[in-house]
Amino acid sequence: MRDIGIPSKTVKPVLRKLLELYDDDNWALIEEESYRALADAIFEQQDSQKDAKIKEEGDNEREVW
Repeated sequence: MRDIGIPSKTVKPVLRKLLELYDDDNWALIEEESYRALADAIFEQQDSQKDAKIKEEGDNEREVW
């Protein structure tokens, strides 16, 4: 993942969750399509975090008014 600019501190927690989901011994599902499942999971997590931050900022603005 470093090759595409994703730091290991971002990859490790997502990889752990995928391994739990795939029962720790299904590396083949993660390795398929050049780790596409891992990359997709990382990008989904980043999108969710971004959406949560935007929602939080919107909620904070409403509190001010």
